[in-house]
Amino acid sequence: MWAAEFLRRQRHDFLNDLQVIRGYIQLGRPERALAHIDETLEDLAPQHEISRIADGTLQALILCWYLDLRARGLTVAVQVAEEFCRPAPVLGDAEQAAAFYAFICDCGAAEGFGAAAAEKNAGAVALELLPQRQGLAGSCTFRREGEPQREFFFSP
Repeated sequence: MWAAEFLRRQRHDFLNDLQVIRGYIQLGRPERALAHIDETLEDLAPQHEISRIADGTLQALILCWYLDLRARGLTVAVQVAEEFCRPAPVLGDAEQAAAFYAFICDCGAAEGFGAAAAEKNAGAVALELLPQRQGLAGSCTFRREGEPQREFFFSP
């Protein structure tokens, strides 16, 4: 299952970060331990931004998408408009959730998966959730250098 794999990865990364910090402290390098903590907090900022999304289904799908892109070595910038942080459903039904899932799979699969694709996957992407465009509830925009911009529009 997709979500279970990412939870396992997060747990692994968290335990690894704790071991690194502990090692620096044991070596008498508290400045490196603090620097690692700062780097870890910076890496968690996009996840915090995603956690602000009020629609649980949308939040879970975007978090899994984000974690997949990060696992493939991409730097991911996330911007969530305040409108998505208010308790109102964005993905109103299973059909729209399935369509959004297909969208993120299409964006994520653009460069392929696995070790053979690792070199192609280097770089950065931007993910934005924007409110009220053209009478819609909002949109999700996926941008990556050298690729066409992709958008998904949410129905009200």
